[in-house]
Amino acid sequence: MTEMLRASLEEATTIRTQDDALDYIARRGPQAQQNRAVRIRYAVCLLEGDFLPHISTSPDGTLKKAYFVGYMVNRMLVGSLGRTTEDDRDYYGKKRLEMAGTLLATLYRQLFR
Repeated sequence: MTEMLRASLEEATTIRTQDDALDYIARRGPQAQQNRAVRIRYAVCLLEGDFLPHISTSPDGTLKKAYFVGYMVNRMLVGSLGRTTEDDRDYYGKKRLEMAGTLLATLYRQLFR
């Protein structure tokens, strides 16, 4: 597994602190030309509100999101190594019906942020 992640691990050697990681994320977005403090604030807002919003949108949900990302990476690696079967996300039994209120709330949140 480490060999499969080697490129990502080597690129991450320049990141030493949490602020470095947040700045790394924000430099790849629309706030790239802003100063470091603005970029870090942007990355925090992005990770709290827009990244994996089904887990949490509050500041105390970052640990849950980190565990979930680790779980997803583990599932991807285990599946690519052939240790388990891959999931079929298009399987009808896994489909969920979203109610109109949920869809409207999502649209409202996207429009008026």
